[in-house]
Amino acid sequence: MRVFGSIARLAILISAILAGPLTAAAETAPAAAACGGSDILAELKHSDPDDFSAITAEAESEANHTGLFWRIDGAGTAPSYLFGTMHLSDPRLVEFPAPLRQALDGARVIAVEVAEIAATDEAAMMSGFMKNIGLLLLGPKGVLDDYLSEAEMAALGAATENYGLPLSVARSLQPWMVATFLALPLCELHLQQNGHPALDSVVAAHAINAGAELVGLETIDEQIAAMNSLDFGYQIAYLRAGIELFDRVDDIHETMVQLYLDERVAMVVPLSFHLVSDPAIRDGYADFQDKLVDRRNRLMFERALPHVHTGGTVIAVGALHLPGETGLIELFRKQGLTVTRIDLSTAQPKER
Repeated sequence: MRVFGSIARLAILISAILAGPLTAAAETAPAAAACGGSDILAELKHSDPDDFSAITAEAESEANHTGLFWRIDGAGTAPSYLFGTMHLSDPRLVEFPAPLRQALDGARVIAVEVAEIAATDEAAMMSGFMKNIGLLLLGPKGVLDDYLSEAEMAALGAATENYGLPLSVARSLQPWMVATFLALPLCELHLQQNGHPALDSVVAAHAINAGAELVGLETIDEQIAAMNSLDFGYQIAYLRAGIELFDRVDDIHETMVQLYLDERVAMVVPLSFHLVSDPAIRDGYADFQDKLVDRRNRLMFERALPHVHTGGTVIAVGALHLPGETGLIELFRKQGLTVTRIDLSTAQPKER
């Protein structure tokens, strides 16, 4: 359900290595056309205004619930910037507004989640995969058939075969990786496997071409370890949710893109709770938030802080790492730095 970070790119690489080339079904997807789909929130606003209001209220209760681009100011240094990315190649995402382009042009350092992924360094990603291949397989836990019903396995097989990942391979993988794969619409998978870079890779390339140094705030090993640290029961529930929502993956993609373009990323989590029928997703979310968001936020913050103190740094990470009391914006503010939102639609500073 989340496609704002670099885990998605890792899942694409791993599936390609394990499963081989795209199937004929995937090869027929349009190479450059935007994905289809309907905006679920726009529909919900008319069909169920009470639910829409509840989702909106929950999102707006988060600190810094709107905004993708933030200026970080400290005493005696050039400003740095924090930009929330989305790991998709949708053509609507890769046109840079003027303030972001100016920041990238003048950056001394561009700090991303995983440098090898943002730089699309396939050899380095392959090396990271091979070191961790044992962690990506269920191993002694058996196969997914042991945890899913026959109907769920049949639905999973129909989905993964369509993407070129045979069920015979998928059934042996960790649930989180299969779920991440299912969250990508076929057209987006085709774009990335045919060399169309995702937004964070475009950001990194632009800054490098302008002379900036690329640094990573995490490693592939650390991202895989974080995903594997999730409670296994929650991983299975997460996979079930992916199977349940697979028929709406294009709609979810369109909705997430619209939320991103509207700079309303805090809507993603409450909307996900609304879409999924299994209460285990909401009930177990605190552990997900702690291991996949909060701990990684602290790690990325600690590694980015020296660069921010030097100035001239652009931090470009998944947009869901920005909002909330434990998000990167508040972590920098707690260090005494001034963090100000820049509205990308108007290029004007916004109040907190």
